[in-house]
Amino acid sequence: MDIIDFLEKNLCRYSDKRALVDVDNNICLTYKNLYDNILYYADYLKKSGIRENQKVGLYLNNSIIHIILLYSLLYLKAVPVLIDSRNTLREIKECLISSDTKVIIYENANFEINELYSTADKIFVIKESIEDFNIKDNKISCIIKNFNNDYNNKKLKKSKKLTYFILFTYRGTGQVLPVILSESAIINSLFSNFYLNKNIKDIILLLILPIHHIFALTCNLLSPLSLGVTIILTNKIQPYKILNIIEEYRITYLILVPTLVYVLLNSIKKNKYNLMSLRNGIVGGNKFQNDLYKDWHEALNCILLQGYGLTETCPVICNQWNNNKPGSIGKLMKGVKARLIDKNGNYNDKEGVLWIKSKMILSKYLNNEKENKEYIDNGWFNTGDIIAKDSDDFYYFIKTIKNIAKVGGSTVDLKEVKTIIQKFNFVHSCLLSVEHDKLWNDKIICHLTLRENIDKVDIYNYFKSVLASFKLPGNIIINSI
Repeated sequence: MDIIDFLEKNLCRYSDKRALVDVDNNICLTYKNLYDNILYYADYLKKSGIRENQKVGLYLNNSIIHIILLYSLLYLKAVPVLIDSRNTLREIKECLISSDTKVIIYENANFEINELYSTADKIFVIKESIEDFNIKDNKISCIIKNFNNDYNNKKLKKSKKLTYFILFTYRGTGQVLPVILSESAIINSLFSNFYLNKNIKDIILLLILPIHHIFALTCNLLSPLSLGVTIILTNKIQPYKILNIIEEYRITYLILVPTLVYVLLNSIKKNKYNLMSLRNGIVGGNKFQNDLYKDWHEALNCILLQGYGLTETCPVICNQWNNNKPGSIGKLMKGVKARLIDKNGNYNDKEGVLWIKSKMILSKYLNNEKENKEYIDNGWFNTGDIIAKDSDDFYYFIKTIKNIAKVGGSTVDLKEVKTIIQKFNFVHSCLLSVEHDKLWNDKIICHLTLRENIDKVDIYNYFKSVLASFKLPGNIIINSI
């Protein structure tokens, strides 16, 4: 069984049920519509030269076309390479090069298409109509958004082989790490997902987290669509718009990061919304503070549970609905083994670095043998996080020992940021520190010594050209030489 098989099973049970609703563009696809479009675009990509095991970068915002193309690649047994849509051109190229990816699909990028020529052999540009595309270049093809496809080409056959995904993460090593997650690992994650233990008939799920992130990819997209859930998606992250969508579409389930919980709660306290449809949800990306958990529960009578996981582990630890403790990241999910290793390298039953073993962990880091040897040992994976366990076998996140910051649920490699900043000619030296921030969890402080007098606004704009928005320092302090 593969991921497409899950979707095909829904055609019999949920053919006319809403699968995806794009609120921003007023588009709704039933499960039959979705499947027909997957086949249509799979056929197009195949005719355009995409083959089995070929890596294809997806540099896209959350959208219906993004989801369709992801599934189309899985149908062809190509390899989806999920690139953060907030990345700068430098970071996109780094992802493509580090993963040996020569094909990319993108939409609405803030750079000229020819700037990818040195990195990509084939570029697909998404357009609303063919009239919007006037480039004559064999290296560039156009994908037209058209969801009125009733596809019935019996010549398009699905291979029984399994493929894999490539996602990207950071461990504080100074470089992006391409993570290989097999399709079987993702499927095992779907089987262990919390949806399998819930009544899913009436679930209406809101998708606002970016699907290039493992948390959203597994819990917010692949698992719900595998089980016949209706997904409402939007790229509007203003709190009042999100809350209006929850109210209008009667959302029952939320997947959030603590930053979003915080801003939504503040908006709820200022304005009246009818949010009675909300039942529960799960929070990941950062530590979910107890006071935030309590405030949300008191305001909405809705339980948000703390989730825990890494890109490399296809979220492995999660609270159980009828057996949970606020503040805990939960008990081990079925099929997961854990070890706590203390600073002396010995097993410790109470606190230590968490090592995980399961059928859901990464195959390896691509082209990074040093990291593979250091963090993967005989099927066990080193999370780099200090975790504690109580007498009831509940686990608690203490801290990370990686040189990273967690900004609004996104991982920032502090070594990478410092290295990039120090490459500017006007920078004499750079020192980064991290402060706790109530909204973002971590706030990066950049202490700069300059070779010349440059305004802070100009410095920030320089940084913005090479660093994704979530990596930018929250404050720049300039010191004299």
